Amino acid sequence: MTPDIIYIRSSMLPSWNDCPRRSAAQQYRKEIVNAGYTLRQREPSVGGIIGTAVHAGSTNTLSIKLTTGEYADVSDCIEIGIDSMRIEIADGAIMDATTATKNIAETQTIQMIKSYCIQIAPTIIPAIMPEKQRQATILPGVIFTGKSDVETVDNAIRDVKGGVKEKMFHGQLGGYSLLKKADTKTATDKLFIDYLPRVSPKKTYPGAKTIKYNVALCEEITYYTILQIAKSVSTYRKTGNVYAFPCNPMSVLCSDKYCQAFKTNFCEIYK
Repeated sequence: MTPDIIYIRSSMLPSWNDCPRRSAAQQYRKEIVNAGYTLRQREPSVGGIIGTAVHAGSTNTLSIKLTTGEYADVSDCIEIGIDSMRIEIADGAIMDATTATKNIAETQTIQMIKSYCIQIAPTIIPAIMPEKQRQATILPGVIFTGKSDVETVDNAIRDVKGGVKEKMFHGQLGGYSLLKKADTKTATDKLFIDYLPRVSPKKTYPGAKTIKYNVALCEEITYYTILQIAKSVSTYRKTGNVYAFPCNPMSVLCSDKYCQAFKTNFCEIYK
């Protein structure tokens, strides 16, 4: 990577709006550590590991659909997802109240992939291979990148999300839309999140939910968030002052469990 260039990922935008300093610690970790700051090492969250596994299973069925015209067997998608989950969790993970053990994580991965393959996949016809990587120079010296889950024949972009609680992803979706427009000169008509709840195996699985987002709103949120990130990174590089990155101690993720910067010299608010 070119040192003077500011690299921004579409997937970091929702996190940035929750706490810019936590997001900066993750996205620009090497640069921050090289400047003399200390950041904590933390294991991946079990929610993120399951999310990666579900993506592996969902991507498989959409790829098969594009190449053969048929959707993959649900059992094959589950096997791919479970393999991914076991590899990612082998070295440890931050568990939570909803997923307290590896066995529960496997059960939830199966639930979520099965729900996607049965409820969501049959409604989707991919236009290109899933997880298309795009990049664009949105501003001078700022390279913006993103990899949406799937672009469909009805000119929509869809992203799969799982979690205990439904969250908002306007900035991320708007990023995918802007990247597609920059690359293909074609505007996106629709943006969707296909949400797969992560719930206790003791509960009846509630099923998938599709949420439609306003394209113009998402793109505007994306653009102005990019401006904020670029300004913060540029100011930090000029001054070395961590307060170029605002921090949000009211964030629910402000803790040693979830933040690399918590109680370090990069974020001393609780030190």
